[in-house]
Amino acid sequence: MKLGGRKPLRAFVERPALAGTRAPNALFFALVVALLCDVVVRLTRSRVAGVAAVALYVTFPETLVRGAYAGYFSVTVFAMLVVAMLFDSKPGSDPGGSLDLGWLAAGGAFAALVDHKTVVLILAVAAVATLQFLWDAARLGPPRTLSRLVSIVDKKAIAVGAGFSLATFTWWGYGLVVDSATFVRDHLRMHIAHRFLLNDIRVAHDSTRYAPSMMELWAELAAHTGYLFVPVALVGIGLWVARRKRLDMVAVLAAWFLVGSVLYTLTDWRQTKHMMNQVAPAVAAAVVLVWPRRETDEDVDRASSGWSPGNARRPQRTGKDGYRNAGRSSDRRPVGPGTNRAHPARSGGARDAGDPGCRGQGGRGCGSPESRRLVSTGRDRREVCGIEADLFG
Repeated sequence: MKLGGRKPLRAFVERPALAGTRAPNALFFALVVALLCDVVVRLTRSRVAGVAAVALYVTFPETLVRGAYAGYFSVTVFAMLVVAMLFDSKPGSDPGGSLDLGWLAAGGAFAALVDHKTVVLILAVAAVATLQFLWDAARLGPPRTLSRLVSIVDKKAIAVGAGFSLATFTWWGYGLVVDSATFVRDHLRMHIAHRFLLNDIRVAHDSTRYAPSMMELWAELAAHTGYLFVPVALVGIGLWVARRKRLDMVAVLAAWFLVGSVLYTLTDWRQTKHMMNQVAPAVAAAVVLVWPRRETDEDVDRASSGWSPGNARRPQRTGKDGYRNAGRSSDRRPVGPGTNRAHPARSGGARDAGDPGCRGQGGRGCGSPESRRLVSTGRDRREVCGIEADLFG
């Protein structure tokens, strides 16, 4: 079914509507800038760092050009940034709640409908979730039943993958109904299957090939973004990967950069316009690397309560008597009704466990500002409770 043939194209060439066709891309470019600023502010606790990240991002010539023309660049990066930020969680929140899962599914569906290249982010999430599952499964004590293995599967990864898959199959169904022959030839074969035949894996220049070599691609990217930026960003991404053990926003951003960079380096359509889709997380990593993070009261609370994105959903091992870490007599804390898992000092369970100096939320003890400051500097909680028992007991 033909929708107008070449007449609309001829009309646009003769009377181009430049402002109207570029306005959506410019709008999403502004939204990308705002989201990138927010990501860096969250990670550094500095608004100045957020502004610095924005200034760095918008002054890349290729970013500025691709953010201003009539194309898919801005909405693609916007969709992936939104999904990555949905993996951020706060202390006391329920990251696996139905509302959060619904937003993740909606974000995955939106990403699939705006550009099939957003599959890079979905593959990144799947890779981190798989590694996380294998790690948790290896640490899971017996019996390793199917229900226990299912319980450690990350629901957030399932939600975003389900939303993306549903929207992708809907789009494919639409394409097959409208013009199945053209859809299969152009989208499925030319833009997906043929791009990863791996028949152009080379590091040297070849004048007979359309695309540059893998080394030439990265050299061109460095020339477009700055020769200092690329190594700094790679170091920042590497530190993110080394320090992350759970599926959170930082892990998704790092995996997004790595998966996208590998795939677009291996494909035979090597172009910097594809590599620019990974520049947003690279900018965030570079700025966070060189910008000192300012500690806040929220950070102290996280440290004192033992909360972090890395252990927010770590499965707890219990013994027959109901004690956490029952194999260690030095840390026998009861797990059950009345015990606040996130902050044992604020429940009756901590006092019953024999921690000296723990007097609940109302007085001094493990929940006091003094102990939170000490624990945030690395002091063991039992040692802190003992100190406070001597000082205030």
